[in-house]
Amino acid sequence: MFVAVFVLALALSVSAQYGQQTPAPSACPQGMIVTPAYGTTCYNGGFYFNGVCCSIACPNGQAGTPAVGGVCSTGTSLQNGVCCAGRNASNPLGICEVPEQADGPCPTDGVCVPGYACDAAGVNCCPIQGFDYRNSDCQIGGAIDGLCPTGYVSVFIPDYSTNTCVDLGCVPGVCPQEQRDGPCQNGQCRSGFTCYTPVDICCSSV
Repeated sequence: MFVAVFVLALALSVSAQYGQQTPAPSACPQGMIVTPAYGTTCYNGGFYFNGVCCSIACPNGQAGTPAVGGVCSTGTSLQNGVCCAGRNASNPLGICEVPEQADGPCPTDGVCVPGYACDAAGVNCCPIQGFDYRNSDCQIGGAIDGLCPTGYVSVFIPDYSTNTCVDLGCVPGVCPQEQRDGPCQNGQCRSGFTCYTPVDICCSSV
């Protein structure tokens, strides 16, 4: 009797140890990360692969989410083809001190010229909230026919009653000068850099 109970206990122990194991999920392709699947559905924009979802990774290593109509939600930006949160968050809030600061209506895709973003009502493109355009160290002089050198944008400053060229580096969140690699090309940058969409500047991904 004792031997039978011992054998039964041993069998149950082995079953508990090995019977519940499942194969480890296969690795996703390089540059992608594993995220949970809901059945066979991937809500994070990834694709179903051997029981898991493989999603494009953001520069911070987290999974990106799909853009809707090519537009990302507030607080995220389009990076590597997906919407990512963090330093490069796009779609920030635009704020106009006076109506003259508006740089035209907010476009259907929600993307204004560098240094500008749609206002809270989604009507006008206004200077990005926190853009330090009043700082004289950020200004290089008046805009000529509304145009400024590369890396600068024209902003109407009420104190001057005219448009002034302001350094896009004074927009909050942009990387330091030594980490920049020039303007983005259609939202893309060379390897090792990511487009900081609010100012259209390539910043180091490291």
